[in-house]
Amino acid sequence: QPQQPPPQSAPQSSENRNDIKEFPKKKKGSLGLKIFVALMLATVGIMIHAWMNRVNEFYLTITTTPENSSIEVTNADDKNSYPIVLQSGRPQLLPEGSYRAHITAEGYRSKTRLYQLKKSDLQQQVDLEIKSYELTVNTTPSNAIVKIGSTNYEGNKKKGIKLAPGEYSLEVTASGYEKKTVKVDLSNKDSSTSVILKKINYVSIASAAYNKKDYKKALENYRKAANAGDANAMDWVGYLYENGYGVTKDYKEAIKWYKKSADKNHANGISNLADMYYFGYGTKKDYKESLRLYKKAVDKGYKGRYDFIAYHYEKGYGTTQNYYEAVKWYKKGADAGNTFSYKQLGDLYEEGKGVTKSISEAKKWNLKCAEKDDQTCMERLGRLHYTDKNYSTALTWFRKAADKNSYFATNYLGWMYRHGYGVSKNEYTAVSWFRKGANKEHKASMSNLGYMYENGKGVSKSVSEAVKWYKKAAKKGDDYSQGRLKSLGYTW
Repeated sequence: QPQQPPPQSAPQSSENRNDIKEFPKKKKGSLGLKIFVALMLATVGIMIHAWMNRVNEFYLTITTTPENSSIEVTNADDKNSYPIVLQSGRPQLLPEGSYRAHITAEGYRSKTRLYQLKKSDLQQQVDLEIKSYELTVNTTPSNAIVKIGSTNYEGNKKKGIKLAPGEYSLEVTASGYEKKTVKVDLSNKDSSTSVILKKINYVSIASAAYNKKDYKKALENYRKAANAGDANAMDWVGYLYENGYGVTKDYKEAIKWYKKSADKNHANGISNLADMYYFGYGTKKDYKESLRLYKKAVDKGYKGRYDFIAYHYEKGYGTTQNYYEAVKWYKKGADAGNTFSYKQLGDLYEEGKGVTKSISEAKKWNLKCAEKDDQTCMERLGRLHYTDKNYSTALTWFRKAADKNSYFATNYLGWMYRHGYGVSKNEYTAVSWFRKGANKEHKASMSNLGYMYENGKGVSKSVSEAVKWYKKAAKKGDDYSQGRLKSLGYTW
């Protein structure tokens, strides 16, 4: 245990007083000064240490386009550093070092930049690219136009179109093709698409319009097809001009389009052009040219003109008359089912021209023609059977022809009822048949009706009524009527 010092109040011996040293008295305030000095020294030390270990700071300013871009800056040397958010165009004080700036904005491609902040402040401009993806459109036909929004691009030639992300509707068009709309997705990647357009069938549209007698629409669409090189459509345009369907009749314009079709070796176009030369429509009649063109048409497969070639030879049009050549071509037409060829062969066999005369062959060919619902062949068949006194068959064919308003046939029916050929004689019925033709100014019917009135056959006798009908027939050249008028003292 330490010894306790004696109390200060204890008296000390006088002999020991000189041996004791007195402590110096403390000056007032000396401790505070020491503390102050120590603090100052410490502060100076810290400042010297800080100065010796100082870190320089500089301003980093990043200005962006667009202005509302997000800017995040991190210390490139410290993976654990937290990002500092900067505003475009506003300086940020940062310690010296390497910094990585990541700049983003909606609808734009992000950018990352590395900056070295040393020795001085740094100002940088960063322009973001609008985010886009590439779209490639391959079209058939290659010259198709691709419409995206309000902008048109040419297919196949404008590859790599840059577009903002999203879904797009492409409208693809080309002259002569049906329009097509396709969807493409450019949300997160480039895209390539192929579009095949379907040709517009103008001929089909025109044909439907023609069948509905909408000739203007038919002409419009046939012309579109013709302008695109369709030879059949060219032929149709010519036909519409020739007949004045949907347009003012214009033979010269018709010839122009027929020639275009013929130049493409379109058989029907060649044949129609031949018709123009044969009939002299829009040009002078030229049988030699029409014959040449008809032969060319059949060479190209048009079977409907064997009969016209034969007719040229039968009549000697554009060539030397040759019945044997006519028969040859008519038989080709007959083999192709041509009604006119049947009819003409019937004539030639009846007359023995180019062939040995044969009424049975004449009947055969006229029957083929009549079965095709041809009125003239019905008349001829009726006449041939009448001549052979095969009256029942003659009546059958005359009635068929009469149903088609054949006044040649009604006159024969009146004659057969008047004389009772193949039917019970009935003059009243005969008059009704004669009157049908007479009212339509059929010469023989008017003459026969005059006879019935003059002689009171099937009607009350009336010379004045007979004279009336005789005069009508006489003016048309009827010999019998002219003779009867002279006998009765009348002129015509």
